[in-house]
Amino acid sequence: MLIATISWKLSRGLQRNLLLINLIYYFIFIKIILYYCIPTVLRIYSDYQFEAQDGVSIDKVIEIYAIENISWIFWTLGLYLTLYFLKNNSDEFKIDKLSKNIILIICFGYILTQIIGFYGFDQPIILEPFKSLFYFGGLVMGPFLVVISRKYLTNLFYVLGIICLIISLATTSTRGILIYALFFILFLSWHFFNNKKIFFLVIIILFFTGLTYFLFGGLVSPTFNKNDGGDIVFSVNIDTDKKGDRSSLDEIEWRFGAATRMGTAFIDLYDNKKSAGLNPILHSLQGIIPRSIMPDKPHPSTLDGDDIYSQGMYIIYREIHGYNNVNMVEFPTGAHFYWEFGYLGVILFSILSGLYIAISTHFYSKLGIISIPLTIILFKPWGYMEPKIWISDAVMQVYQIALPLIFIVLILNLLDKVTKIKVSRK
Repeated sequence: MLIATISWKLSRGLQRNLLLINLIYYFIFIKIILYYCIPTVLRIYSDYQFEAQDGVSIDKVIEIYAIENISWIFWTLGLYLTLYFLKNNSDEFKIDKLSKNIILIICFGYILTQIIGFYGFDQPIILEPFKSLFYFGGLVMGPFLVVISRKYLTNLFYVLGIICLIISLATTSTRGILIYALFFILFLSWHFFNNKKIFFLVIIILFFTGLTYFLFGGLVSPTFNKNDGGDIVFSVNIDTDKKGDRSSLDEIEWRFGAATRMGTAFIDLYDNKKSAGLNPILHSLQGIIPRSIMPDKPHPSTLDGDDIYSQGMYIIYREIHGYNNVNMVEFPTGAHFYWEFGYLGVILFSILSGLYIAISTHFYSKLGIISIPLTIILFKPWGYMEPKIWISDAVMQVYQIALPLIFIVLILNLLDKVTKIKVSRK
């Protein structure tokens, strides 16, 4: 927490677009509180019940915390030095034609691809390069547009936001979508409106969401399904399937402490000469090659390119619970760096991660208000990410998110210039 606070204060002094810096560190603090502070308190309270149950050494958990502290220090260094050499003169509140068009393209692309996927149709080849941008962009656009549109945009954008939010909650199995959507709305309502009524409304929703979890052991889960007649049925229920016999307090310790508890397997893997090396990064680099050219291309971010379950999120669960499992779990990114090259990997890859986030937000900030959801896409806080992302995923983001976005920006700018030329001739 101290490292993050100092880093936040230093970065604010280098970045004119304080909104993006505040946004990044807002989710950093949420991550630290939920996945480190709360599990620590509950572990002490329960006398490390789940560490004992999983056969995890307390010393290894402490080492994970130490690795994460080292990783955050060098991530901060990479971010800070990059911001120092970059000059950002952007206007964080700019809402121009370009930013509006990007929003429209992402929203309609998300809705279209989700409809195609829901009905099981083949994805058109023309949409293939944009599917990741549309998917992750659509997840963010919902809460973003619901808050922003009423003051800064038209009713069309507000309606699109509602549609994207409903689709994302109803079609995504990760219940973290709901929680982080509320956290995102909380940030936006406070920053753009400074409206105590909106702020406290979101606080109340978060409170009742948490209360629902404690009382029923699950979160409210809207879903879309097709009945026997092929009609779409929308339903809302409380997802209690994953709770088991644990109390709500134990469930929080078990779930939020899983990252640091099972992340200890990365230490054992590296120390037992089973390091990942450059494999996750090299396999991600090959992901840009179409399967028509390379049918046997490796799965990205994997130790063994032929086995998708050798990704870090799967392999640490298997190391602890046996290799007959195909479950995944969140993990500390610093520990993932350790799995690749030990403490050298922790230092080097943490710096590169900070550098990547700084460069990306610097580019996005030039696109105006759209930079806010684009920054969230970088670290996907609803799933297995945080602002300190692992390098093999950063590699994938270059061709899945950045290049398609740059292509869209270039096409929109080209069309705008052609339109202006035609108007001037008239």
